[in-house]
Amino acid sequence: MNRTLVEKARAMLDDSAIDRKFWGQAVLTAAYLTNRSPTSALEANQTPYELWESKKPDVSNIRVFGCDAYVHVPKELRRKLDAKAWKGTFVGYSHNGYRVWDPVKRTIVTARDVDFAEGGHQKLEKNVPVSSEQLMEVPSSIREAEDEERCVEDVAGEDQSDDEFNSFVEDEEEVQAPSGAQARDGRPQRTRSAPAWHKDFDVEYASFALNAMNFVEDIPNSIAELKKRDDWQKWKAAMDEEMSSMARNNTWTLVKLPPGRKAITSKWVFKVKRGGAEKEDRFKARLVARGFTQKQGFDYTDTYSPVAKLDTLRTVLALANENRMFVHTMDVKTAFLNGELAEEIYMTQPEEFQQGNGLVCRLHRSIYGLKQASRAWNDRFHSFISKLGFVRSSNDFCLYTRGAGKEMMILVIYVDDILLASSSLQILEAVKRKLAAEFEMTDEGEIKQFLGMRIDRDRNTGVLKISQRDYFDGLLRRFGMMDCKPISTPMENRLKLQKGDEKQRTSKPYRELVGCLTYASITTRPDLAAAVNFFSQFQSCPNEEHWNHLKRILRYIKGTLDVGLVYKVEENEPLLQVFCDADWANDLTDRRSVSGYVVKLYGSTVGWITRKQQTVSLSSTEAELAALCTAACHTLWMVRILEDLGMRLDGGVPIYEDNQSTIRIAEDGRDYKRLKHVDTKFHFLRELVQQGKIDIRFVRSAEQQADLMTKGLPAAVFKGLRSKLGLEVCCA
Repeated sequence: MNRTLVEKARAMLDDSAIDRKFWGQAVLTAAYLTNRSPTSALEANQTPYELWESKKPDVSNIRVFGCDAYVHVPKELRRKLDAKAWKGTFVGYSHNGYRVWDPVKRTIVTARDVDFAEGGHQKLEKNVPVSSEQLMEVPSSIREAEDEERCVEDVAGEDQSDDEFNSFVEDEEEVQAPSGAQARDGRPQRTRSAPAWHKDFDVEYASFALNAMNFVEDIPNSIAELKKRDDWQKWKAAMDEEMSSMARNNTWTLVKLPPGRKAITSKWVFKVKRGGAEKEDRFKARLVARGFTQKQGFDYTDTYSPVAKLDTLRTVLALANENRMFVHTMDVKTAFLNGELAEEIYMTQPEEFQQGNGLVCRLHRSIYGLKQASRAWNDRFHSFISKLGFVRSSNDFCLYTRGAGKEMMILVIYVDDILLASSSLQILEAVKRKLAAEFEMTDEGEIKQFLGMRIDRDRNTGVLKISQRDYFDGLLRRFGMMDCKPISTPMENRLKLQKGDEKQRTSKPYRELVGCLTYASITTRPDLAAAVNFFSQFQSCPNEEHWNHLKRILRYIKGTLDVGLVYKVEENEPLLQVFCDADWANDLTDRRSVSGYVVKLYGSTVGWITRKQQTVSLSSTEAELAALCTAACHTLWMVRILEDLGMRLDGGVPIYEDNQSTIRIAEDGRDYKRLKHVDTKFHFLRELVQQGKIDIRFVRSAEQQADLMTKGLPAAVFKGLRSKLGLEVCCA
């Protein structure tokens, strides 16, 4: 029997190509499989397992020995932009899961939630000390209810050197697409399809990217790590301040946990709020509840809470700049503590601040992390601000207005950050005093920073600049590209790439970088949008070719660190105008086109979109028609936002299009019979034209500003269009 097991183990080692130092794991696996395999030595070809357990074995968990294994990292053990899984090698079974070799920690772990790529093997290094293995239990995942498909990726190991990062390309003209790695055997390869949010990546709906600021800062997420730092006392002071806020708000009462009840856990989250050139950085510590353990219908009911659209924020800034309004910001301290809880919830005491034995916190306030916390705070704020006479916009629930004309007051709230604008400093200060009397606030004064963006403004000259130099410095430092060679464009002209497969998957932090770049592309840098949108479609299974091209964006950022949006008061600029374009059959895999449009207010860029179309277009005209339809929808929304802000438009909003056939079809129905399969889009646009809501105008392709949003362009063309979007150097 021993000889049989050894022969099976040898065969598995040979097939998997992993090192023979893992022979012990192979023998154990061989024994596991033998006990679950029919044998003629037993009656009716039973398995040894049946003889012992009196039931047939479940073999649904059988996997190919030595194949790549992706171990899911539970949500509570990672930050939002951390990898959802780490890559290891399957080396056997345990009574409650799988045994997976972790090449980073150089140990074997037992895990239950694992995805397998059985067509590929990871070659394990020589001289691995498996004889002294340390088994570690990896908890099963806690999934969100809406997660219909889990996509895993590799966790990056050591940071790569600048030489490795720069070895791919030195000059723009030298960028070559390296040939993909060949499969090591003849087995069919399964190409993993990306989830829908990767396939149809929309930079407008990328709120997850706002967490990129913390990712780039590289702030430790544990107290043990913070205690090793020189600035520990600043963090300790921030924690003390947070606990003082908890006490002032009567956030909880210490009680014994009632029988039959469970207490959710808590943790500390740390953040640095940059003060810019004129203010000191603020160290912030926030105590959060681990709300993922809450049960719907028992611990919470409704959770929806609105978040201000970035287009709304930029529109308010452009409007305020045009009318030379005063713009101030305020920060609500421990905002969520203002919301009251209707449910009975218990939480463990916070680390470093435990009192008594066996006591837990009976929560009275909606502490951060609870699923209903954001909604409770938003309801509380809305109730109060409405009493002050503010009216909530039905087009963006985080936009409020009061009064009209020179007495108009505008308020935008983004969770706990508040922006206020008014032509009257007296009115603005009065509202600030009322807010500070109701909530514990920090008055930031004239706007300097907001949502990680630096705002430089001169009311006298009518110039407002929005940039992110600090963020980009952190981004380059985080990905080891501080000394990289700058390049003139973020993406090659007309770049085409194929999607990868499991065997070519790279271990580089591809998704993390895409997330960080997304944040920049939706806030201040529309020149990054097309490139980020293009590379986001490869997140499900990126290879080295994708990674090397993605790093090009960092090289472009290196040369444009101080570039940002510049709003200027200019004469004869139309109130609202839109540029719309499409790149037909852009994707080599599915031949779907890409839509792009730019929205300008008083000549300042306040909105933009790069979006892959949902269906395949049969012609460039059809692709342009689909893009025009999307742009028209956004235009109607912008018109309503402007009406909420007290402005009226005379005549239809001009939408600039460079395809003559598309314009003819939208205006008078010529060539309509050729496009009956896009009937609804045609009728929608035609109706808007007839109603005078939009005015579709022709623009030469060379002047089409939205061309920047759809594809890679030659350097000269790219720079010209970038300038037209108002992207300039904001600070030296």
